[in-house]
Amino acid sequence: MAGLSPILCEVIAAGGNVELTVTGNSMYPMLRHRVSRVKLSAADGLKVGDVPLYIRNNGAYVLHRIIKAENGIYSMCGDNQWVLEKGIRRDQVIAVMTAFSRDGKKWTDCDNALYIMYRRVWLAVRLVRRLWHGGINRLRRLLKWH
Repeated sequence: MAGLSPILCEVIAAGGNVELTVTGNSMYPMLRHRVSRVKLSAADGLKVGDVPLYIRNNGAYVLHRIIKAENGIYSMCGDNQWVLEKGIRRDQVIAVMTAFSRDGKKWTDCDNALYIMYRRVWLAVRLVRRLWHGGINRLRRLLKWH
């Protein structure tokens, strides 16, 4: 990805869109590893619920959802995660997801009513998911001990 970054940034800066295949499971169940694709464009007016592509301080490229936005500083979290990644600056953001394809074929725009409903529900249940996963992990440990 690091080799593609200058080209990606150039296309985005010129007002173009870029399509990428998703790797990793942090945005599951919405995006699937090596199956789903995303369309990215310039990240203007970022808001809670958007899914930007950004660069971590360690150089990793990440596509996560904005959970909190305050004065150009963002807290991000993958849909398959519950721990916030805090302190992402606006200058780390390269682009924002404008559409996605879960199966690599049919595209859904990010202004689609069903997607907006999914996004709102997923944001609302983040803490419940944390409790759920924590409870499941505790149960697994208990069952291994007995």
